[in-house]
Amino acid sequence: MTSLHEALQRTPGIVAAYLVETTTVAAVLVDGDRRIVDCNSAFVRLVGSHGKPIGNSVAGYLYDPAEQIDVVDVAERYWREMEDSARRQAAEQLPAAEHSSADRLPDGSRQLDGALSAFRFSFQPKGLSLHTVRFYAARIADKLLFLGESPTLGESEIIHKMSEMNHEITNLSRETAKKNAALERANAQIKQLMNTDHLTGLANRRHFSELSGRARSLAERRGFPLSVIMIDIDHFKAINDRYGHHGGDRVLVAAAELLSRGTRNEDIVARWGGEEFLVMLQDADAQWAVAFGERIRQSLSGMEVERLAGATITASFGVAQMHPGENLEALIIRADQAMYRAKRQGRNLVCVADDPA
Repeated sequence: MTSLHEALQRTPGIVAAYLVETTTVAAVLVDGDRRIVDCNSAFVRLVGSHGKPIGNSVAGYLYDPAEQIDVVDVAERYWREMEDSARRQAAEQLPAAEHSSADRLPDGSRQLDGALSAFRFSFQPKGLSLHTVRFYAARIADKLLFLGESPTLGESEIIHKMSEMNHEITNLSRETAKKNAALERANAQIKQLMNTDHLTGLANRRHFSELSGRARSLAERRGFPLSVIMIDIDHFKAINDRYGHHGGDRVLVAAAELLSRGTRNEDIVARWGGEEFLVMLQDADAQWAVAFGERIRQSLSGMEVERLAGATITASFGVAQMHPGENLEALIIRADQAMYRAKRQGRNLVCVADDPA
């Protein structure tokens, strides 16, 4: 065995298992009537479906409204062009006496079964924004298989993008003064990628640690109180199951906007991870923080989220005030423990952490 291609041909089961389980490559199998036979979870997420749309027309999900064509049309058009090109080449190479079967390819077949074709396709599922995805398509017996690369920006892509932008900055620094504005924009974009959560626009965990460390030092020097609140959206998995991942994302964005509006300029709001948010309130004791948490809790429970009709959104809150000499890790752990106590006591509550031992 001397090539990756040969290795993959010998292990088709591994490749198949990967395509079924992966969340980054969307796979969908379509029959001759353009109806979906099967798909993986990445396809469900890509098109914003609430479950596998088995039996539905693929045109309801992979459709270009501008061109008024679906992904099957594009693949068929590509294959027709390939077949026409193959016939022309065969006609040029064969003697005239052998041109009796002009509508056949050199190997006698009419179609390129198993041939993998790549093309870009723009589509807009109902209620979602326009996506442009690179698809790979193949005929397998009487079915069509489509593999689509995820359009979302993953962590490795962000790192790659940051590397490219750093390279751009190096080049811009060598240019004349008129390029300074472009240099500043590139720096700002890198800083935003490094410091913000790409979905909500809030500070990410790394940036929160940086900002909160400075806030803690200032509070200790000046002797004013400092509190943190750990917030976790209740029953978030059920929201994802009912409304799909796009629905869950809308809840996170709406909660982030509510927290941003409700805090002061000197406060720090971050997406801590998953459905968790962390707020640091400067010059605020536990009593003040509890009152703030109650206001946010009430606003959240009465909030309506776009395209999530009938959804009830609640969250559990854990409040902890910093004690003299307490480090940030210990403070956040106490807030997290208080939040889990709120969960155990029925959710949609604000609980205050116990004093450190």
